[in-house]
Amino acid sequence: MADINKNVGLGHGAPDYTTLTLWNAGEGAVDPGVGFTSIANCSGYCGGGANINGAFIRGALIRGDVTWDGANDSLLANTDRLIISTGSGISVEDLRIFTNNQFVSALNYNADFILMDRVVLDNTTAGLNAIDINGGFANGHIRNFAARGGADAVMAGFNQGTNITNGLVYGAVDKGIEGSTSTPMVITDVFSFNNGGQDIDSAGGFTLVDCATEDLTGTYTGYTSSELVNFAIGNLQTKSTSFLATAGNPFIGAFLEASSGISVTGDTASFDYNALAGTVDLTGEILVTGSTASFDYTAINGSVDLTGELLVTGQTASFDYIALPGTIDLTGEIIVTGSTANFDYTGENGIVELGAVINVVGQTANFDFNGVNAEVSLTGEITIVGDTATFDYIAKSGVVVIGEGQKIGTVTAGFADSDISVQYKQNTITVNFGE
Repeated sequence: MADINKNVGLGHGAPDYTTLTLWNAGEGAVDPGVGFTSIANCSGYCGGGANINGAFIRGALIRGDVTWDGANDSLLANTDRLIISTGSGISVEDLRIFTNNQFVSALNYNADFILMDRVVLDNTTAGLNAIDINGGFANGHIRNFAARGGADAVMAGFNQGTNITNGLVYGAVDKGIEGSTSTPMVITDVFSFNNGGQDIDSAGGFTLVDCATEDLTGTYTGYTSSELVNFAIGNLQTKSTSFLATAGNPFIGAFLEASSGISVTGDTASFDYNALAGTVDLTGEILVTGSTASFDYTAINGSVDLTGELLVTGQTASFDYIALPGTIDLTGEIIVTGSTANFDYTGENGIVELGAVINVVGQTANFDFNGVNAEVSLTGEITIVGDTATFDYIAKSGVVVIGEGQKIGTVTAGFADSDISVQYKQNTITVNFGE
């Protein structure tokens, strides 16, 4: 025997079933055998009003063809209302379940052993709910989800066993999550906001673990949609710079922003990255808008890797890279727009490698590269647009390697040597060999 895979929905060129209702009727009595599962591979629109009530004695899996990442709702396989009433266990993954009917909820289940993972649950009306969880069944779990709209987004009536983890709940006419004193549901790492009534029913009998709300009902309060990457256009990922990105286990919300970017707006931004027998990886974009930006990267028996882009707009940008002994790899682009940019690269018994592009637009740019029993390698292009550019390359029993074709103002320098000190300004070049 093997899993019984069937294609469901109008997104398939020639589906086995056009709707989940037909799939339930056709596959609900089929036994795939011990250790195997009936699977509905959903694509596009999969019909409306499906009631999964077949004799899935070994459970079943309903899954979409696109993985939900918190920012691609429009691409998901979708169905208009879903009811799960079988008692044997159903898993649902990567599906958008919606309703435009005020008299029904988007999802309603009264069953045991239910797992909902990476699902979007929409009620566009002020009628019933996005999710109705009913009955005294155990072993239910809803995770990595968004529930939005309806009278209440999540209604946990007399629920005895379903827990919800890592989700977003918002846009309800009344409560985000409603229950009763007989609803001992555990809610973990959920962010509820922008609801007409309570974000989480304070009398619902819930156990809250690291939940954020806009009102005063959560573990952490006073948080709005601004904690998400771009709520207005449907990017529901939690910002990597938000408090919610580290407040939970591992974060609060449905998905975490893919980039580890840092955005700073203010007078002063100070960045101090130290690797002490360890590794510091900087792969996200760093955006600084302000008067002063200071960057200090130190590798002591460790490694600092910068592969993301640095964008600095402000009066002064200072960069200090030190490898003692360690390795600092700079492969991301550095763009500085401001009056002064200072770069200090020091390798002492270590290696500093700059393979990226440095673009500086401003009055003054100062570069100091030191290799002390070490190697400072500059293979990326340096472009300076400004009144003064000063470069000091010093190798003491070490090597300073400057790549061919570096552009400084309108002059191209082709240096590749060791034990040299180069003093360079935009309109003149002086090369002094020796330490």
